[in-house]
Amino acid sequence: MWKVVLPTLFARRVHALFRKAALALSGLIPGLLQLLASPFFYTALLWLHDEHGGYYDHVVPPSATAPDDVLAATLVDRHPLIAKLPLSLVQKLQRVDDGLRTFDRLGFRIPAVMVSPFASPGAVSDTAFDHTSVLRLVEDVWNLPSLTRRDSDAVGPLEMLDVGAPPAFAVPPVLSPSATPDAWRAVSFTALAVDRGASRRAGRAQ
Repeated sequence: MWKVVLPTLFARRVHALFRKAALALSGLIPGLLQLLASPFFYTALLWLHDEHGGYYDHVVPPSATAPDDVLAATLVDRHPLIAKLPLSLVQKLQRVDDGLRTFDRLGFRIPAVMVSPFASPGAVSDTAFDHTSVLRLVEDVWNLPSLTRRDSDAVGPLEMLDVGAPPAFAVPPVLSPSATPDAWRAVSFTALAVDRGASRRAGRAQ
């Protein structure tokens, strides 16, 4: 049985803690424990970030299938009144706004975790998924048509599940509570800024 689990099961968002992955996990675990103890456990939970958060990645993002033939709007397209400015200023703004207008490349890598009774224990996938893989999973399970060419060509994460065998986690595992469940409260963006400033100063001193 498949169910759509609403994110309201989670007590707090972890996006604000993205810079501190360990603290983000401490914010996720209470919601995960709620899910494991609920009637919705017999499902599949995909946990992933919506973007990379500015972290450096040495791997060049691969190309991807464009979802459609629509190009990204230019600055002038979005603000037609710009065209009434002096030509030199318009040209300068166009140079600043110049860039790729197609959506045929993926972004930097992000972590993703599959939680399910049917998850393969200890499995790590080397398949290149993208956010439309979530759509593809829904489409495959419920036999729905694709929305765009991107999700039509996407690979669904079904390989992370073994639905043909008895569930490896028929009984939800007991997770240890976070050692510092309220540690996220002590983190402020001011402190993070100080940490980044100290790191930059240390780099210049070397």
